[in-house]
Amino acid sequence: MPEALPTGVHRPDPHGGRRMNRHTFRNVFLPLLIAVCLIFSHQTFGIVSVVTFFFGLFGLLGYPVAMLVLQFRAGRLAGFRGKFAVLAVSSWVSLLLVLSVLVGLRGEFHRPHSHRDENISFHPEMGHAPILRPGDAQRGVLLEDTIGQRREKVAGRREQVLLIGDSVVYGWRLEDDQTAAAILDELMPSLQVINGAVSGYSISQYYLYLKRNLARMKPRFVVVGIFAGNDYESTAMSNWSGHSTPLFVPDGDGLKLWREHTPRFNCVDFLSGSLLFRPLWSDLKFAERLGGMICNARTLEEPEHGEVVRRLLAEIDKLVRSHDAELVYLLLPDRWDFTSDTWYALEKTRYPHLARLLAEGEYEVHWFLDDIKGTGEPVESFYLPKDSAHLSAKGHRLLAEGLLRRIRGCQR
Repeated sequence: MPEALPTGVHRPDPHGGRRMNRHTFRNVFLPLLIAVCLIFSHQTFGIVSVVTFFFGLFGLLGYPVAMLVLQFRAGRLAGFRGKFAVLAVSSWVSLLLVLSVLVGLRGEFHRPHSHRDENISFHPEMGHAPILRPGDAQRGVLLEDTIGQRREKVAGRREQVLLIGDSVVYGWRLEDDQTAAAILDELMPSLQVINGAVSGYSISQYYLYLKRNLARMKPRFVVVGIFAGNDYESTAMSNWSGHSTPLFVPDGDGLKLWREHTPRFNCVDFLSGSLLFRPLWSDLKFAERLGGMICNARTLEEPEHGEVVRRLLAEIDKLVRSHDAELVYLLLPDRWDFTSDTWYALEKTRYPHLARLLAEGEYEVHWFLDDIKGTGEPVESFYLPKDSAHLSAKGHRLLAEGLLRRIRGCQR
């Protein structure tokens, strides 16, 4: 029989240290590990981010259930307290499971107030890039032999005029022969005019696309169309309308990519294309902010933003000149840039910023806004109905005629 101890003195518990270690591991280390996994997945990129995120998610699901079972086994959850604990944990687990299923299921990747991307897919360097259209492979068309979203082939023996830009230059909702590039090609039979535009591209992607494609061409002129409606804004974001996009940041006197490449299964594209986000795209800005916050996207602020655009314009100029070609910047206005008292003109427009940067660089610039004003016709007639960004067939013809004058002026 153990010897009795004096009053107030307790016999040491031989298992006390082990219990304390278990308590510390269960109540301190495990929650801390779950938090570290989730924070690490948010701050990193690629497969490491995916793996640590799923570890964290598993912890969020399993830890409350395990703690609930342990509390019941210890007899600490009886009566109403136990029922409330079961309800709370089951609700939490159910919520996480429902959100996980909605993120995992694919929704139609189309955002209201934005046009559908036609025959475009993920690209690790460009963010997204053209793919072959149905039937192209059967006709022997190779993607590496084509340029732009309209997949035009390069005529090896002829010099070219290359037009690059976003969906405005591409000619969204227009037939091939209605675009400015096609009309200009008819007006300049001695040169091949190629429509190298890709919907959704920004100034960063114009630069990268030119780096990838100029070497396999014989460019005489390169026309870079910059849309004032969103090109300035999108160049400052690594998450643009649900796509991961290349983002340049200052590096000494030059530029570098914030991320060298984008994995196919990345947070931005995966989350944006989910069933969960499908209704959220009704509010574009909210969806972009939420996706950017969850996926650790980056947005440049002024003055860094303006400096990056300025350097990109200079890099494009240097790149084009290195291929013995002449560069023409084309500034494309939004329809609301013709107003002076609207919310867009007072708060949102970036036309003055772009015009100032182009003028400071002393580049050859075609100011399409002046062409439209010079006609004396209603501005609306040069744009698609109920669309302030994309030009109509009439607008593309006017653009082709203006570019023809500009290019002929450069040839003199």
